[in-house]
Amino acid sequence: GAYSMKTVYNEELNPVLVSGHGESLGWFWEVEYIPGPASRAAGRTYSLETVHNVLTDEGERNLLDVYFRNNNAPVNFFVGLHSGDLVDTSTLANITEPTQSGYARKQLARNTTDWGVPALDAGDYQTTGLTVAFVSAFTSWTPVNRMFLASQATGAVGAILLEAALSITRILASEDTLNVTPKAKAQ
Repeated sequence: GAYSMKTVYNEELNPVLVSGHGESLGWFWEVEYIPGPASRAAGRTYSLETVHNVLTDEGERNLLDVYFRNNNAPVNFFVGLHSGDLVDTSTLANITEPTQSGYARKQLARNTTDWGVPALDAGDYQTTGLTVAFVSAFTSWTPVNRMFLASQATGAVGAILLEAALSITRILASEDTLNVTPKAKAQ
C-alpha cells in the first residue's frame, strides 16, 4: 500500500513541558493507520505520522505532584481515542469516545516492561511506551480526531494528562487498526 509520513504540531499549545538550562521534556506519539480490507477497497491507504502532545492543566499538576512531591502517581496510564476539541482546562468529562463494540482505553503500566529504558536519541534521552492497538472488529467506530492519555480505564473520574490531534479525522471501519506508540523525550 501507499506510505506517507507526516508531522503534526499544535500551534496553540506548546508541546514542551518543562524547560531549564536549554533543555525541555517533549511528549509525542507515533500513530500508524493500517486499513482493513473494506477500507483498502475504498481507497484508504497506510499512513505513519508523528503527533505532538498538548499537556492539559490536569497533566501539568499531576506531573509536578508526582515528580516533586511523590504524590498522586497513577498506577497505570490509559490511552484512548476521542472526537472534538479540548483546551488546557479540559477534563475526562469533556472526552467523547467511540461507543461501538470493541472500543476500550488501552492500558500502559507505569513500569519497566511497558516503558523502555531511557536511551539517547539524536543526542537527547527518550523513553518509548509499548504500542497499543485499536482494532475495529466488525463494525465501524464513530469518527475520532484525537487521542489522549488518562489516569483511569473508564469514565470521567481521574485525569486527562495529555492529548494530541490526529492529522485527519479517522473513521475506523471493520478490521482497521490504529497503532499508537507514546514517547517522551528530554531535549
